[in-house]
Amino acid sequence: MIVGKSKLQSDTEILLEALEETKRLIASAGAAGPTCRFEQRELLNMIEFIIYDPAVARAAERLKLRARLKAVV
Repeated sequence: MIVGKSKLQSDTEILLEALEETKRLIASAGAAGPTCRFEQRELLNMIEFIIYDPAVARAAERLKLRARLKAVV
């Protein structure tokens, strides 16, 4: 997963890794075919876990702040 990696990652790398993991989950669910409500909810829980990971949230916030600073300058 994202947190606990030994090497330091840039904010962009963290976000890309989270998106790739989310994409893999969705692709695997799509390959499995139609699922019941419980399985759909479990998939959503896993995606939420990835997206709301504190490292991902911090990276997204820092990138937004940098973009705002560049727009001001």
